[in-house]
Amino acid sequence: MLSTVERGQKVPSILVMGQIATALDTSIGRLVGEEAAPRAIVLRAADQRIINDPARIERRGLSPSR
Repeated sequence: MLSTVERGQKVPSILVMGQIATALDTSIGRLVGEEAAPRAIVLRAADQRIINDPARIERRGLSPSR
């Protein structure tokens, strides 16, 4: 069944999609959704959060916190 679905020869039911997702240890959404490219967000020096710790080490947050 999986081979025929991959070749576009059959359209699986939602039940079969659930079984395939379970066997692949993923979700139905990940099976049918497009993989989004990860985005990297880097802050400009002026926008970075600076933390000065007691050991005289300056730390900078290079990406936004959530």
